[in-house]
Amino acid sequence: MLLFLDFDTSEDAAGNCTFDAMASVAVERLPALEAELAAVVAWATRHTGEEPGPLDEGHAWDCDLTASRETSQAQQARLDPATGRLALQPAGDVLARITLTLAISADAAFAAAFRTHFQLD
Repeated sequence: MLLFLDFDTSEDAAGNCTFDAMASVAVERLPALEAELAAVVAWATRHTGEEPGPLDEGHAWDCDLTASRETSQAQQARLDPATGRLALQPAGDVLARITLTLAISADAAFAAAFRTHFQLD
């Protein structure tokens, strides 16, 4: 069901769960990742009927989202045997990637429904 987000799950002694996912895509794939992320959050909101909020304040779920943009460019590398120094020359286009991390904290009931809906077990 999910193409980009691959969740790892941890559980505390009280039965609360945290679902952590990270996805890194080329900039041109970002709209598809955004759509998947929006679908997960929309499901959570519909399922509970509430926006995310702190569990210790009685909310069923909460989430934290971070993003970073990285650029890279392949380099042609040559070691100068006389000097022992590395010479680098750009070899190709500059590529950009966006990495998103999503952490969802949930009470036990929400966690069970989340696992079932997104087929995490």
